[in-house]
Amino acid sequence: MIIIVAFSILTGKPADQAGGGDHAEKTGENAAAERKNSKEEGKGEASGAGVSSDNAASEGEADETATGGGEDAAESQTVSGPAENQEVEIAENENDPNVIKTVVNPSWKPVGTVQSGQHVTRYDEGTVDRREMDRAMAYAAGLAEDDMIVWWVGHGGEPNRNVIGTITSKDQTKIFRVYLEWVDGQGWKPVKLQYLRENDKKR
Repeated sequence: MIIIVAFSILTGKPADQAGGGDHAEKTGENAAAERKNSKEEGKGEASGAGVSSDNAASEGEADETATGGGEDAAESQTVSGPAENQEVEIAENENDPNVIKTVVNPSWKPVGTVQSGQHVTRYDEGTVDRREMDRAMAYAAGLAEDDMIVWWVGHGGEPNRNVIGTITSKDQTKIFRVYLEWVDGQGWKPVKLQYLRENDKKR
């Protein structure tokens, strides 16, 4: 106590201020250190923000690239083909006034068959060959088999290879003459279709 009082008298400072000098200096040093750390953290945060921004930009570019690739893939998968029932009208030198127009369809295919071996044409109703003919004629005309009347089927050129049939819709508002050709192992294939004004096979 005597020493502290003597120091106070000599320096002119209160005893509590004199004792707190070391503390004040330490507090100042701590504050400076905190400010330094704060600045370094601020730099770190700014640097981190820059990295995040760059990463975000990279991710955005990646997303754009992925999106663009998806569009290209979608376009490459879009393939247009001929219409399944696209008819092409053909001009024929005919003197048949009953024919409105004659058409062919490039998409026509054989209707299939359960027959094997050498083909022999059968016109009788109920035979396998006749049922397959009926199916091919309905297919060519775009009719359902249960919405079709077969009025006549006969020889149409080469034996066991070509036939001609006259058919109508059940309400008889649509009248057709159908030309068929036999394809071995594949069945009857439509090759020509004529739209008729009247049913010339109606009894």
